[in-house]
Amino acid sequence: QTLTIATGTDIENLNVHIVTASPSFSVLEHVYETLFYMNLEGELEPLLAESIEPGEEDSTFIITLRQGIEFSDGTPFNAEAVKANLDWVLNPDNSATFAFLIDRVDEVIAVDEYTVELRLDGDFAPLPAHLSHGALAMIAPSALEQGADFLAANAIGTGPYLIDNWARGESVTLTRNPDYWGDAPAIDTVVFRVVQEDGARLVEVEAGTADIA
Repeated sequence: QTLTIATGTDIENLNVHIVTASPSFSVLEHVYETLFYMNLEGELEPLLAESIEPGEEDSTFIITLRQGIEFSDGTPFNAEAVKANLDWVLNPDNSATFAFLIDRVDEVIAVDEYTVELRLDGDFAPLPAHLSHGALAMIAPSALEQGADFLAANAIGTGPYLIDNWARGESVTLTRNPDYWGDAPAIDTVVFRVVQEDGARLVEVEAGTADIA
């Protein structure tokens, strides 16, 4: 019930809005979730959101959210949470790495508890696909309010796993989220262990001390 993955580098940060490297996203995508998910066929599937449709007004999108989801600290996932995250990313003071993915958005409006309206500065068809990018995953607003230092060291998402321990430069241990809203993952614990040398990772797998490199 423990899967050990030997990876070449440590994660950069626990704030999914500012990380840049694939190894970081590979870990954090188990803790944070996006509104939509891009499947292996390149098709957009609902995740935290149920749908996205063009609005009645020009250059608008209406997002309908799933109901009954909470972040791991008990904060409700709703339209205000989505607005808080997208506004955080769009705020230039926060230096969100992938803010350009949604920089055509002029305004994020919480229409009601589970409906979000995005008003753009013009037509932009790729926006729904951009919302599936890991850097636009949803962080609990309660965490966003506590600032950059808190976000760097605490991960409060809606995903199937929780951060159990991050030993910087050594490993990240994830444990199953007992309150996950979706199907419970089959594996209890996932350990990403930093093994920098390619050959050493191979030895770990051959010796059985790591399952994947």
